[in-house]
Amino acid sequence: MYWLLFSHIMALYPCVICFKQFKSSRGDLHLPYTELGAYQACYTGMNICATAIFSVFYHTYDYNSFPKVLGNYDIWSALDYWASPNTIVTTILYVSRIRSELFYCISYASGVLFLISIVASSRFMDFMVVFTGGFICLIRMKILWMYIKNFLPLTAFGTILLTGAGVCYAKALSMEETGYEVWHSLWHFLIFCSAGVFCHLRAKLDYLLAPAYSRAPADSI
Repeated sequence: MYWLLFSHIMALYPCVICFKQFKSSRGDLHLPYTELGAYQACYTGMNICATAIFSVFYHTYDYNSFPKVLGNYDIWSALDYWASPNTIVTTILYVSRIRSELFYCISYASGVLFLISIVASSRFMDFMVVFTGGFICLIRMKILWMYIKNFLPLTAFGTILLTGAGVCYAKALSMEETGYEVWHSLWHFLIFCSAGVFCHLRAKLDYLLAPAYSRAPADSI
């Protein structure tokens, strides 16, 4: 079975959440930050979608019997190594509810950093993901507390999924051939699932914090 490929189906979950948020938010432009949040959702969804595509093509090289359609191993491995950490940071930025154009600046800067990091060791890139994500969470602690305060069960569920994804990723790195397919497939499944949960949390918090909109009655002629 091509588990390393089939596990990417879970990427549909965060993509649907983001694109649905983009579509619904654009109809409520009377709400502050809604239009910006809508485009952030679309941008995040596009990043997750592209990452899943790059990863699928990269992992076709784990199966000798699977046809290789485009490019070569070096191209797809470079795209996968670059897009995966960058998308994780972009998703963290989206979930942390940065409501300014700074969202795109930080996402681009992290993308450049991870592109440069391709020439370094994968351990260094893993460290940069954890460090960058942790720093963003630290400075956006107020938003994290709002998730915990208002949506504790869903926040706890997303945290469990994210922790499980990290464990599976570390386990896959320690494997060679035996067990790698199972653990890395679980990493795909859990990381995309956790991304969907946290994107859903962002949508719920946006809705909760949106001010009640009431239209002023028109004067009669």
